[in-house]
Amino acid sequence: MAFALGLITSALQMVFVMLSWFLTTYFGRRSIYLWGSAANTVLLIALGVAGSVGGGNAANLAQASLGLIVSVLFTLGPAPASWVIIGETSALRLRPLTTGTGRAVYYIVEFPCIFRKSCAVESALGKKLTSDSCFIHVEPSKWKP
Repeated sequence: MAFALGLITSALQMVFVMLSWFLTTYFGRRSIYLWGSAANTVLLIALGVAGSVGGGNAANLAQASLGLIVSVLFTLGPAPASWVIIGETSALRLRPLTTGTGRAVYYIVEFPCIFRKSCAVESALGKKLTSDSCFIHVEPSKWKP
């Protein structure tokens, strides 16, 4: 089941990235980036709620569905638009410095978040947070400059 879900997710991501090329023409890069990031934030909170409410088959299906939707919506909006916005942020002479500084800040923030997420999911105290970590984990890769 997990392999099939991963295969379906990859195929949908490819299609939605291609769809984003056409949507960018009509809606603009910034609005797609901002609305897509806001939608992903809301869906990640819903994923955390679905994971913390209870167990069972329905909760597992809700988590899988929300995870698929979050992944696909990210490739529809914020992911492709973020690389275009980098080119618009500064003057040509400052662009390499701006991009380099942004990437450095991204790596500085990303490494502690990866460590914190792994500690939250595989806690030494025996409490596994799994889906509850959606509440405490800020995904810096979705907010890169």
